Amino acid sequence: MRKETDVTSSGRWRAGLSLLEVLIATFVFMLAAIPIYRAISIGATKEIDSTKLSMARKILDSFRSEVMSRPFKELADQNSSNSETFVKMEGGYPETIDKVMEIQTRYKDFKLEPAIRFTTPNKTILEFRGVVKWTNSEGTTRKEEIIFLAVKP
Repeated sequence: MRKETDVTSSGRWRAGLSLLEVLIATFVFMLAAIPIYRAISIGATKEIDSTKLSMARKILDSFRSEVMSRPFKELADQNSSNSETFVKMEGGYPETIDKVMEIQTRYKDFKLEPAIRFTTPNKTILEFRGVVKWTNSEGTTRKEEIIFLAVKP
């Protein structure tokens, strides 16, 4: 609805907006847009973090499957010192290494640390530990770990 104040001194209707009205409208828009932008960016960050966690679990699952498919003697040879404390495993899981390298090409910060030990003095049970480390969106190092056993038949 038009008012008498919308008429100029020459009798014409005002057709545009003043600079003050434009600035106020822009300010109100920015107040609404900033929280929406933050909500979207936080959602994207959480999605990346959950994707990385999922990839770490996928690597550990591959490691467990690959190790458990090997004969006990072959696994015991990975612990040549017959240590009852965890020692680093050297090889024996090439498919898992391939998975890590595939994920590394995309995110470049995954590291697998496999370890092995005998849990009993009679050397009939092997315990394996796999740890995957990566950096989350906040720059802190996260890790996911799996521990499982292999029993001599």
